[in-house]
Amino acid sequence: MEQWISWSLVAGKFNIPQENYYLIPSYTSKLLSAGFVAIDIKSIRDDVYQPLHEYLSRDQTFVRKLPPVAMILAKSAFRRSAESVYAGLDYILSYAEKPEKSG
Repeated sequence: MEQWISWSLVAGKFNIPQENYYLIPSYTSKLLSAGFVAIDIKSIRDDVYQPLHEYLSRDQTFVRKLPPVAMILAKSAFRRSAESVYAGLDYILSYAEKPEKSG
């Protein structure tokens, strides 16, 4: 449930279409289907969201610029762990090669 709530809030805020919601194994399949090889996908979510959460909790300059409702939601998020707040999100680095078509 937490993952769904986290994803829904972010997807709504940044207008992310539902078809862009999938897990890493699905992303690998999509790349393979598109003809990519040598696929390497690495989640760096722990290196991104934890430090972001800690920073925004300490320095709320950005948060104070948010509209009132968003500010209340942001401040309430700081009382929860980064794992909980960002449960529905991942941040990845990916690499793949697309072989040249012969002929």
